[in-house]
Amino acid sequence: MAYIIDGLRVATGKAGGYYKTVLPETLVAVLLDSLITRNTVNPSELDEVLLANSFGTGGNMARYAALLSDIPAVVPGTTIDMQCSGGLKSVVMANAMIESGSHSLIMAGGMESNSLATEKTYHVNDPRFDQYPDGKYRIAKFSPEQTGSEPLLEAAKKAAILYDITKAEMLEWTVKSFEKASAAWESGFMEDVVFSVFGMGPDQTLKPGLTAEKLKRLQTDQLIDFTNTAHHHDGAAVLLLADEASVLKNNWKPKARIVTSVSIGGDPGLAPLGPIWATEKLLEKHGINIQDIDLLEINESFALKPLAFSKKFGVDQDKINVLGGNLAFGHPFGASGAMNLLHLVKALEVKDKKLGLVAMGAAGGQGVAVLIERL
Repeated sequence: MAYIIDGLRVATGKAGGYYKTVLPETLVAVLLDSLITRNTVNPSELDEVLLANSFGTGGNMARYAALLSDIPAVVPGTTIDMQCSGGLKSVVMANAMIESGSHSLIMAGGMESNSLATEKTYHVNDPRFDQYPDGKYRIAKFSPEQTGSEPLLEAAKKAAILYDITKAEMLEWTVKSFEKASAAWESGFMEDVVFSVFGMGPDQTLKPGLTAEKLKRLQTDQLIDFTNTAHHHDGAAVLLLADEASVLKNNWKPKARIVTSVSIGGDPGLAPLGPIWATEKLLEKHGINIQDIDLLEINESFALKPLAFSKKFGVDQDKINVLGGNLAFGHPFGASGAMNLLHLVKALEVKDKKLGLVAMGAAGGQGVAVLIERL
């Protein structure tokens, strides 16, 4: 069993905003050192730094970040790519390592820089070369059947139609997400969750005073558009995970424990439904009733995702993303899952609740879900 000792994220920046010239590895390094200091961690006792990234500035970014920090070079760093689910998948993997007994203390999370995302080029002999101008692409193909450079927009449209989610419902959800996020900041709930790097904060994504009328003026005639989709952001989030022996040795008071987790694949053409697939698997595998789960954190890369989740499981919308979601806080792909988990831990504290579930979907048709218990 892995315990969540602590976690931090940076204030989210817009692409070309706060961190337009800052390496995402630098943001992570600051978080690593801050968690070490805040929890009096002996960095030489860390077993691994496990971080997710989607777009990448190149190389093993987790190792690079660890070497920028005060963590000694003997501690390995590993970078994973599960797109939007990566930050949460890193926690799932860390939990498995701790449960197996191979690891005792891990830093897990993710990072993203849309500002510095590299432009990539397929090799001239790659059969995909001719599908892009000069072979250059920014967003890779997520499945063999993919057509076009924005497959998730079409997948989101299909998912919204499948669950009969209207444009009006998505607009209402988006406004509420921004309202809740602004209220969370104003109430001080983010103070011990967000670490200000280079004095940046609060989240550059916030829109205090956003109304349905203002958002309607930005709408297009498309079902999925700018008003109900998360935009491009920069960010980083890291959690400190430990086994029971480390908890006792360091006299830590964990914030939560990981009860169970699952990962799953599905139709890439319906990728936004990943949270639903993962939750179905978790509930069935472990015999859990969703009504027994107090709060839920469903990634808002699209407004339709929590709405479809609510319809599928009959869950009261007031239990989902109670402090706001990624539409308002931002969606730095590789970091989002770790961000969502941090927000869930805080929400359970604020609402004095016990059980919480965070669920993500990912490009290529995948899902991850983690059930935690507040301690």
